[in-house]
Amino acid sequence: MEPVIAAAVGTAFERCLSLAEHHFSRGQAVKSANMSACVEFLRAAQSAITGLEDEVDEILIAAKLVARFQWDRRDAVYERIERYLNRDRLSTLLGNAIEGITSCLKFAERDTEGFFSRPMREQVTKEVLRLLGELTVYLSELRGAMSYSPENYTGVSGINVPELLQIQETLSPREDPAEEQRRRKELAELVEQVQRSRVRHGLFLVTKASRTIQELIVVFALDAEGRAAAT
Repeated sequence: MEPVIAAAVGTAFERCLSLAEHHFSRGQAVKSANMSACVEFLRAAQSAITGLEDEVDEILIAAKLVARFQWDRRDAVYERIERYLNRDRLSTLLGNAIEGITSCLKFAERDTEGFFSRPMREQVTKEVLRLLGELTVYLSELRGAMSYSPENYTGVSGINVPELLQIQETLSPREDPAEEQRRRKELAELVEQVQRSRVRHGLFLVTKASRTIQELIVVFALDAEGRAAAT
């Protein structure tokens, strides 16, 4: 049976975008910027990073299938790369989640009695602050900027941008059909090289965010969903 390239609606990009939007909306719905909101914003950041990382892996798999079996489907992979590199929705959501986490930390700073009079709460809040810094660096690297700001939302962004642009160039329409075999071989070799050397830096942050979320739930006596217990 011939391999099938996943439709855009089922991509890692779309799946994680939906989840990130869900968690971000839940964070915004919390009445005050407390740690229940922080948990949701952290989960939104996790989903956005997972989508950014997983989409690259899925694109590489799809490109290899095109090179080996489905050269007539190359336009679909070309367009998928275009959407990934030039639609800022996941990275924008990551930026929004970072702003949400920042608001929660500002709330914690004002609530001295509730937070910093209790050593465990102070410790986990500092963990969130450290993670916030790492998330900000990750977002800055996506943008190729030195620091995060709304003004940096311009141009191409994503993971493995140079390699994806090279793959996209190999997939671009050409007039000479005689080049097909050369291009297919070039594409397959390029994809395999990227897969061998690719390091998923975002996985560390996703794992660290999971640990931080669990610490927040325990220390602030939240329920399993990260919501404040009913009184």
